[in-house]
Amino acid sequence: MCDCCEGRVHINPDIVAKAPKDLRIGGHIEKGKDFCKTLERVPFKTVQVFASSPFAYKCQNISNAEKEKLSKIGKTFYYHCPYVANVGAEDDSKSTAALKCVQDHLYLVENLPAAAVLHTGSIGSIQTIGNRLNDLTYTKPLNPVNCPLLLENASGEGRERGRDFEEFRKLFEILDHSKVGICLDTQHIFGACVCDFSNHESVVKMCEEAAAVCSTGVSLIHLNDSKCECGSKRDRHECIGKGHIWSNNKESLITLLEIGKECDLDFILETSDCISDIEIIKTLKFS
Repeated sequence: MCDCCEGRVHINPDIVAKAPKDLRIGGHIEKGKDFCKTLERVPFKTVQVFASSPFAYKCQNISNAEKEKLSKIGKTFYYHCPYVANVGAEDDSKSTAALKCVQDHLYLVENLPAAAVLHTGSIGSIQTIGNRLNDLTYTKPLNPVNCPLLLENASGEGRERGRDFEEFRKLFEILDHSKVGICLDTQHIFGACVCDFSNHESVVKMCEEAAAVCSTGVSLIHLNDSKCECGSKRDRHECIGKGHIWSNNKESLITLLEIGKECDLDFILETSDCISDIEIIKTLKFS
């Protein structure tokens, strides 16, 4: 099970550091009882939250009045679907519950500068996952978010789908690119040995391959270091500079940040110390 966004890694929005100027970067935070107030006081342009428990199908709804307030704050945000929402499940009851959960999250982001983020799923075939997602109801989100649902690449644990761009390509041949986009998780990419982040060229190649999968390109980046080595096929996030990706050489990190800035992408940190991560990023010299 992924340890990226469990309660112990959430950050207090009252004490977070400010992000580098003009870089769309934020953290996975606790939503709080009043999400509008939480979003207003967090000094980020973007954040990610769970609507409810990450280990239950329930999705907490919000009123139209709350949506109206959220739409005027001027920030983007992402609701991470629960880990149990496995749209590839072969068990009908589990797949039905998972799809209802995803649909509830899609209703949640309607008419907002927001999107739902979903792990691609495991066990089921690419065709089955694609067909199930196509059957859901979508509404275009407010700018600058371009897709209401973002599928996150997998690290390759067990029978996870979406562990490489070949599987993603097959899946996106089925999906409507105006409704479903891509969220790239750097730790998952590293764990699956899709990219080793060894240098500038490796990141450029990765981004080109990802952009070729979906006509809308990459919509969101989960920016995480890795507790495990490249090719481990394990989902274990680490703070920036403390893991196996960027502890020694940050050339590829700078490249990724530059590409994200140029494309106006959102970066979400899913680590145990978002404050330190951003302070490290602020020291880097990039255009």
